[in-house]
Amino acid sequence: MAKHLFLTLFLIISIAFVISIDPDDDDKTEWEIFKAQFGKNYDSLEAERAAFQNYLKNQIAAAKASTKSAVYGSNEEPAKFGVNKFSDVAHADFLKNFTGHKNHSNHTHGNHSKKYTAVELGASAGVQSVDWSQTQYITPVRNQGQCGSCWTFASTATLESYYAIVTGNPAQYFSTQELIDCVTDASGCDGGNAETAYDFVIKNGIVFDSKYSYQGQAGTCNSQSFTPDFQIDSQGSVTTGDENAIIAALQNQPLAVAVNANQNWQNYKSGILAANQCDPSQVNHAVTLVGYTDTYWKIKNSWGEDWGEAGYIRLARGDTCGVTQDVSWPIKNGVSQTVTPTPTPTQTPTPTPAPVVVCSDRISCCGDLNTLGYCNVSDQTKFETGYCKQLFLLILLIF
Repeated sequence: MAKHLFLTLFLIISIAFVISIDPDDDDKTEWEIFKAQFGKNYDSLEAERAAFQNYLKNQIAAAKASTKSAVYGSNEEPAKFGVNKFSDVAHADFLKNFTGHKNHSNHTHGNHSKKYTAVELGASAGVQSVDWSQTQYITPVRNQGQCGSCWTFASTATLESYYAIVTGNPAQYFSTQELIDCVTDASGCDGGNAETAYDFVIKNGIVFDSKYSYQGQAGTCNSQSFTPDFQIDSQGSVTTGDENAIIAALQNQPLAVAVNANQNWQNYKSGILAANQCDPSQVNHAVTLVGYTDTYWKIKNSWGEDWGEAGYIRLARGDTCGVTQDVSWPIKNGVSQTVTPTPTPTQTPTPTPAPVVVCSDRISCCGDLNTLGYCNVSDQTKFETGYCKQLFLLILLIF
């Protein structure tokens, strides 16, 4: 363990050293590639310089997180972090613009809310895994943009699936904009929670997005101009941390949950986020829980399909990122739910070749350093031209 701790610290320092080498050449070349890949444009040279510094800081954070995943990860697929569309965003701005969950500790739901147990929900012990994302009862991943409206996307995602389940009609988007504009117990783009969204739908119903489309900013409530397309009667929840009840509810429909979307979420690319990679006591983002296995929860996010695993993220089972603390779902009386999600197929593990690491991308390269302290590279050319060479030589000099 002491050896691993020392190696981890050394690799973090080494990566920081490597990233600081020759910033005028490789850093800026990669920066230009990043801008082209994600269509980035800046209003001024000063704004671009600030974005570039954010990019470098996020690279260091991503390399550090990837190294920790490789050393300490107990998952079969440790999380990987690296360059994505949020790499030029300061973490404080990321939290302000791309999260938005607010706790509802002072909010009461009266007779419209009930906490359920696994027994009441009719849990099936024989269902070892489910994945609603592989069914026709779920809509494609959406993008909230720079508006703290995650709470509207988490709640409408569950409503969309529930609507398809109980009516037999195709799943289609409900209006997140109606919730932003009309839910008085929330703060629009400045945050809210799924429970207050459900309260609104219980009292007023909700219309399809095609009638009241998303604008990414708060506007005047126009709900009275439309006839609701769907309405619910109540909402369900569970006692904080009751995994058995959560699984039982998830066997029936997708659920709205709150999580701590920290910097590891900002830099996430793939794999299973471990319990020690985010603080469960600091939930700040509303998302949709769509599946589980014996090792992970599967989450549908609202940052677009070009983030994470096609818009999804997997969290290690348990209370990783606080996922079991604030769970809710919509309920309509007098309906029969006979639909069940598709179980996730159990696959026999097969040996896979070592990944090919292109060392010109120092995050994928240095993030994939193994515990022996060298890069997995496919050929001498990539080794000679990449940052791995610099890091490898540094390791040789020290050891």
